[in-house]
Amino acid sequence: TIKELRAIAHGAGVDTRGMERADLERVAAKYIGNPPPPPPNSKSKRTGVPFESDRFRQSDFPNADDVGEKNRRRQEEDQRRRQQQAPEKKLQIADENRRRQEEERRKTERKRQQQMAEKQALEQQRRLEEERLRQQQAEKEAAEVKERDRLLAERVAEERRRQQQIA
Repeated sequence: TIKELRAIAHGAGVDTRGMERADLERVAAKYIGNPPPPPPNSKSKRTGVPFESDRFRQSDFPNADDVGEKNRRRQEEDQRRRQQQAPEKKLQIADENRRRQEEERRKTERKRQQQMAEKQALEQQRRLEEERLRQQQAEKEAAEVKERDRLLAERVAEERRRQQQIA
């Protein structure tokens, strides 16, 4: 069937897009030659028709062992490469984690320093406000003392005038 011919061509690494049956048959013949007829006892019990899978045997695909061996080698090489890369990958992940932790620590430290600076600025502002209020209170008290001294001086002067008038 065309399906089988395409499978053979794909197994051989041929792109079958746009190929017609004749092209597929030529490709299949090139890679498998003429397949021998199926043995007489390889028929489906139910239909009596030969199994599609029995039409082609492993011996019909001379490169099949090479392809299988290549695939096995490729898989082994991939596995070996993954095993070699695993420690490197672990080191990369550990380094990345350390970098992230260090960055997080720096970020936390910057935030803490910023909070401390804000706290100090607020404390400084509070001290300045207290000092300003103390200064205002001192000026007010000084003005009151001056006013009392003035009133006292006026009373003393008034008292002297009276005594001079009496005398």
